[in-house]
Amino acid sequence: VRDLSTSGSHTCAVRQDGAVFCWGSGNHGQLGNSLNLASQLPVAVETSLPVQPLGGGAGCATATDCPDDGLPCTIATCVNNQCAHTAANEGAGCDDGDPCTAGDACANGNCAAKPANCDDANACTADVCASGTGICTPAPLPGGGACSDGKVCVDGVCTASAVGFAGSVAAGANHSVAGLRNGQARTWGGNNEGQLGTGTKSEAFEMTPVTNAEDVWRVAAGDNTTGALALSKNASALALWGRGGDGAIGNGKNADALLWTATEGPTAPAALSNLGRHVCALDTAGKAWCWGDNGSGQIGDGTTTLRNKPTAVVGLAGAVLDISAGVKHTCAALFDGSVQCWGQNNLAQVGKPGGGSFKAPQTVTGVAKAVAVGAGSDSSCALLTDGGVLCWGDGSKGHLGNGKTALSAAA
Repeated sequence: VRDLSTSGSHTCAVRQDGAVFCWGSGNHGQLGNSLNLASQLPVAVETSLPVQPLGGGAGCATATDCPDDGLPCTIATCVNNQCAHTAANEGAGCDDGDPCTAGDACANGNCAAKPANCDDANACTADVCASGTGICTPAPLPGGGACSDGKVCVDGVCTASAVGFAGSVAAGANHSVAGLRNGQARTWGGNNEGQLGTGTKSEAFEMTPVTNAEDVWRVAAGDNTTGALALSKNASALALWGRGGDGAIGNGKNADALLWTATEGPTAPAALSNLGRHVCALDTAGKAWCWGDNGSGQIGDGTTTLRNKPTAVVGLAGAVLDISAGVKHTCAALFDGSVQCWGQNNLAQVGKPGGGSFKAPQTVTGVAKAVAVGAGSDSSCALLTDGGVLCWGDGSKGHLGNGKTALSAAA
């Protein structure tokens, strides 16, 4: 797994080969498997046209009453007044949708693949169809070679610089987003506030292109807000879309954005985080910026005033290595290894006893040598240099991973 993101209801991961899998709640299509059904196991995010579920034993009088399940080698039939699907004629032509197969034919109700040549159109890969499987396997070409527009090949990706961008994924409240290795972005799931970035509010049950997205390096998803960190040839920039009533788009307005919208700063962003209704980012100097909902002080500027533009976090003890915007609190890992959090603290998620909230950064007791941090709904965790993990806050559902279900204000 090269990237992982979880929300309150579902989780998505990018496999090393770039394939995306999701699991958990799927009532808005956020699993991307053409169905609005939940799954307790990882399911591949589909890129083909959506398939409508049969609905399990729907009543019928004739076969014409039964819906097509969308599979190329099955036929809808009516058996004992119940809809069912039977295998199509052996040898009937079909298309399994795999660009690495040709001359496909139905066999035992499945579309049998025959290997063929393929090309993923990536100038930085040499593509081979795996014998007997028909799977198109891209092999990265040696790094440093030119590909297009002055870019170079880095680990099989046509990239603006040697820094490169890897495939990334993020799970929002009821939608998901993936940053592709070609710099584009795809979204799927709920879209009631434009969080898919397609210019409409229609849900999508499969990967859908984000309009105008380009040079995407990392992605983030929150409560119906989606963000992208774009790395172009000469500079980096942030863009967001979706829910904007709390100022989370960062463009100086308190309105939803149905399309990719540039934020008003910060200059030279290097990281982006969004889980709730506020967004945080880091610049290349290690300075932290946040904007959006600030009702619990989660912006960290000493106030509870909504901010619709990137606002500097005040009171940090040093330069920031990593930042995570939770639902109503924020945490940052500093270069000295310490962790500071601010915002809602009703369940000690800021790392302080006594509840309440904090409008400025607070140092979490017991954390040293932290290299990354994660802020969730009511708990927080830090990854340490030795690979260890420390967590604090709400433990009622085993969130803290310490074998207990009690609240903890200390890591």
